[in-house]
Amino acid sequence: MAKKKSKGKFEFSKIGKIVSGISDKTGIQIEDSDNMEKKEFIGTGIYALNALFSKSILNGGIQNNRITAIAGPTGVGKSFLCYNICREAQKDGYSIIYIDTEFSIELSDMESYGIDIDSSKLQLVRTNAVEDLKIMLTQLLGELKENKLSGLEIDKFMIVIDSAGQLASRKEVEDAKAGKEKADMTRAKAMKSLFRIVNSDLGFLKVPMLVTNHTYLTMDLFPRPVMSGGCLEAGNKVVTDKGLVNIEDLKYGDYVDTLNGFEKIYDTFEFEKERYEVEFEDGTKIICSDEHKFLMGKDWTESGDWKLASDLNEGDIIPNFIEEKTI
Repeated sequence: MAKKKSKGKFEFSKIGKIVSGISDKTGIQIEDSDNMEKKEFIGTGIYALNALFSKSILNGGIQNNRITAIAGPTGVGKSFLCYNICREAQKDGYSIIYIDTEFSIELSDMESYGIDIDSSKLQLVRTNAVEDLKIMLTQLLGELKENKLSGLEIDKFMIVIDSAGQLASRKEVEDAKAGKEKADMTRAKAMKSLFRIVNSDLGFLKVPMLVTNHTYLTMDLFPRPVMSGGCLEAGNKVVTDKGLVNIEDLKYGDYVDTLNGFEKIYDTFEFEKERYEVEFEDGTKIICSDEHKFLMGKDWTESGDWKLASDLNEGDIIPNFIEEKTI
């Protein structure tokens, strides 16, 4: 009787070598427990803010391989915080690419905050077209990635976008030139695409990105004690058991129409978020946050066909159970 041939074993160490060989030719990064890198931070120049970002007052700040966003209403000092962080970054050997989307920043202003404006330390770039910025950053990071993979060491630098809220899409500009006032749904998708594409390359290259963004007041109501996100701006009307009521006028004890019928409000809150204006073909407008959901079909349940405001497209049809509305 013939003996059964024993099977060999393909050990994990061999699998690891294959993955390592592939990673050497691509941007795939493998973390080695024997050579774990310590987290590095760039100080903000403000001890309390260092602690908020990293839990360390003296040695903390924004992480050196992450995207950090500073959001708030106009005039609260977002650019001031960026200047402080840029100054501290230069102290740590970073150069700065500062992208001014508002065309409102001057080199002399930055110098007054202690930033070295020499071209070897700072490049001030002006653009408000999200597509142009996407091309610039993807090509820049792509070229740097190739250089790093070839064995070259990349100088430390940081990218600042001030602000994301002022970035416009080409369609938005063309619509304005043509006198169209329809809501532009391409901008949100272009913004998401931009940050989705650059995020991994920033991490691979260890390039920190600092982004500011405007926020606007929205409100939310709680038919039952659960967590939720701000959806509607003050002035929008909500269906209650007593008819349509402005969302800012709702209070504890009122009953609003929900997926489960009329339910009692337990609390109301205010949020600061970027707002979207959705306009229908009949001129009706809804101002809401990107997280506001629209029902696209007839299934009025949580499992129905819902779409976030940021994912709507021109031409989408939203039924309102009386007549269908087109964006």
